Amino acid sequence: MPGSYIRIEITESALVKDGKKLQREIDRFRKAGYQCWMDDFGSGYSSFNVLQNFHFDELKIDMAFLRNFNDQSRKIIKSIVLMAKSLGVHTLAEGAETQEQVDFLRSVGCEKIQGYFYGPPMKYDDLRVHCRDKNLREETRQEEFAYDKLGLINVLTGAPVALCAVNDKSMRILYENDAYKKVFEGVSVSDLRQANANLAADDLPMHKKFRTFVDKAVDSMKKESMTYVDNGKCLRVNMEIVARTNQISVGRLALYNITFDDKFKETKRYDEIFRNAILFYDGIYYVHMDTGVLEVLETINPLLKAGDRIPYARQLIARYAARFIHRDDQERFMQYADAKRLYEIAKASKRSEANNVFRVKQKDGNYRWKEFDAIVLYKSQSKDLLLCLRDATMERLREREEKVPEFFESFGYVPRNETRDYNQQNSQIFINNALQSFLDFSGIKFFWKDKNRRFKGASNAFLNYYGLKLEDILGKTDEDMGWHINEGPYKDDEWAVLRHGRVKRHVIGHCIVKGVPHTIAASKFPIYDGNEIVGLAGYFNDVDKGLWRQEQQVKIGLTDPDTGLFGFRGMMMTGLQYADNYRLHGEDFCAIMLDVPDFDATVRMYGPQIRKKLLKRIQKALDTFDVQKRALGHIGEGGNFLCFVKGQDAKSIPMDQLAKNIHEITKIDGYDCTLYLRYSTAWCSESKNLDGMLHLLMERLNDQKL
Repeated sequence: MPGSYIRIEITESALVKDGKKLQREIDRFRKAGYQCWMDDFGSGYSSFNVLQNFHFDELKIDMAFLRNFNDQSRKIIKSIVLMAKSLGVHTLAEGAETQEQVDFLRSVGCEKIQGYFYGPPMKYDDLRVHCRDKNLREETRQEEFAYDKLGLINVLTGAPVALCAVNDKSMRILYENDAYKKVFEGVSVSDLRQANANLAADDLPMHKKFRTFVDKAVDSMKKESMTYVDNGKCLRVNMEIVARTNQISVGRLALYNITFDDKFKETKRYDEIFRNAILFYDGIYYVHMDTGVLEVLETINPLLKAGDRIPYARQLIARYAARFIHRDDQERFMQYADAKRLYEIAKASKRSEANNVFRVKQKDGNYRWKEFDAIVLYKSQSKDLLLCLRDATMERLREREEKVPEFFESFGYVPRNETRDYNQQNSQIFINNALQSFLDFSGIKFFWKDKNRRFKGASNAFLNYYGLKLEDILGKTDEDMGWHINEGPYKDDEWAVLRHGRVKRHVIGHCIVKGVPHTIAASKFPIYDGNEIVGLAGYFNDVDKGLWRQEQQVKIGLTDPDTGLFGFRGMMMTGLQYADNYRLHGEDFCAIMLDVPDFDATVRMYGPQIRKKLLKRIQKALDTFDVQKRALGHIGEGGNFLCFVKGQDAKSIPMDQLAKNIHEITKIDGYDCTLYLRYSTAWCSESKNLDGMLHLLMERLNDQKL
């Protein structure tokens, strides 16, 4: 049974009788992955002293405090919760019977509440019916993990704190303290219910900006900040995610009214209008021309946050263009974003501004047209720049299909004839775009040539490998480039492709790359136009780097991609070599099948994101025994491993220690887990061949299930 299904409860009175023995046993339980709770905390005379000597995961606050519910008991419960959070210990209150008690416990941040308010003790089947009737549902393991992290946040503070839960589709505020509620006084949001309704309304102007802010906080797992205006007040919200799973993320919110802060005194009408206008911009940046620094005032860019100050240099512009600007707009963007160029455009505009439109990559991978407005602040001492970014007008138009052609016609541009066959046109466009994506983003060093062996094009991976630009190779042959140590074989292969239509695969040769000889494996094949060969295409892999060799081994099953160990096929080939050695030389060897049965259940419980980490932990636990002549492999998708060991070395493997190592894995990425090891052994001398050994291993392993 998984250890997470069991909680070890120890009463305070038991600790008084034999504290030292219980201290050892508590440490053993916790090391084995079991949570230890202190029951009836506060019922004895030395409750607080106990926490100095014993380590508990949770305190169950004695129900006597709620039975005599008065100001004194409120203060005691509040102090217990506050102290527990400071120690990283969870809290549960027993004996809650009234709404008043439940409301109080929630207000002080008590994580769990137990009592007749929710229902009396009952059998399991009755409990399921009761929960269904009361519209209560049980937490998933991932929710338990997240809420345990969230529950340790101290909300008993003068700072305005709220707790929230986020998933891919929505966000909810779960709790807000009094200081957080006070910030909302005088703004359009009156209570928690309305705040959550606003968060769910995707038609509100703030929704897109706030959702981008939330996604940024989830991705970074760091504190993120955003400023916005509500009912004439300037508010700043900070968000920090404390736990993230593939089902839910939870975190802490802090909200501040900065309207009347010394740094943010904005009392004039035009200032208020400006703050509202910020909502419609994706980013506002201030360029200090005297220092060459770009200051981020507001942004939804996931790589930046308000307050960042970074050098505004050509390298920054180039990195931004390469990552976010559509490839067809990059050269134009580089020219536009140059500071000197912006001044020239602004001067010519007679409005001190330089604007343009570019396609910018969004979080979902799609591109949107964005307006870039650069305003020269001539009244500033160094004539600084203000850069503003937002959706282009054409992106925001509801009647785009009707208005965009009308817009271009008003400038004398005639729309294209749209009477073509759209199915054929769209199909060809898709093929062209797919090919362009392959050339731009794949890691394959691909090229093509005309029938005279002159380069006509190449992928980015090809060009980057040699450190060249496309114009450096266009119209040239390999001999013109001078990068082959021996040109003859490559030349002969290419003429064989062009003159006879032959396909050459993985031909080993050598070339010079940035002054260093490299071994490559090249493949080439003909390009046809109808029945005629008009050129050749090909690709190559750098054998020296080993990546291609590793990929091939993974592809054919020799290597397991998750662990780097041999895969199933690799282990079978290795086993055949051991078996041949036994047949020819009589040297016996042992096969050991290792199985962690709860591997799949653990991955299903917590999500696929932990699978690789769990495999690595198990691999590390199995790889601790000091045996030189052994082969270890991961076979299948779950927690199955296979080991081959020669002769006497097999007898020295400490199987009990391996089993202990596996059982000591009680947490993976913060999640509780309970694992154990099953194993079986078979010797080649028992069955004479590898196939017989594998049958023995499976029979013996399956016998352990009975």
